[in-house]
Amino acid sequence: MDEKIKIYLGGELAHLYELGYISTDLHQLAAFGEMVEESRTADIERFFLKKRPTPINRYTKLTGEKRPRRTEVLEVRPGSIELILGVSTLVASIAMPLVAIRVNRELQRRDVKVQFNISPQDARLKRALDAYEAGTFGDGEDGLQLLFSALSNDYDVTALGPHLYEIEHVVDQYSRRIVRTISKFH
Repeated sequence: MDEKIKIYLGGELAHLYELGYISTDLHQLAAFGEMVEESRTADIERFFLKKRPTPINRYTKLTGEKRPRRTEVLEVRPGSIELILGVSTLVASIAMPLVAIRVNRELQRRDVKVQFNISPQDARLKRALDAYEAGTFGDGEDGLQLLFSALSNDYDVTALGPHLYEIEHVVDQYSRRIVRTISKFH
């Protein structure tokens, strides 16, 4: 799957310093999506689930053996910072917006005024994620299970079911990281 994701950073977030940290987190989420879809459970455990996961740096090989896939910047739009990314897995095109939903909820709770949006370009996927954001499916693993059930009409999500815990854990972990990054600078 080649999905397009739109990332928008507005207001005070439109600086390369914050973008560097956030883009690193998004790259790692894309790599996580690839690991899930390729059932690379040892790598998922090693980099994302351990109490002290193996640190990821620029030399860490996160892509699989098949062919190295990268999240590509397909388009940059003027204004604050708006990027159109090409991601290669359904997991990444779901996980990234889920992280943004959680980040925005926490920033709103803290009354931090920044614009941070990640949304898929696919209209059906966007509608399902908007419904999730509105609370239609609930929260946590149960909410993800209902979201995946709703998506099963249009997408092959059978490979995602066994990885609900991992997806929930990583979404939670990365949303907290991004909230810390944003809060540190604002």
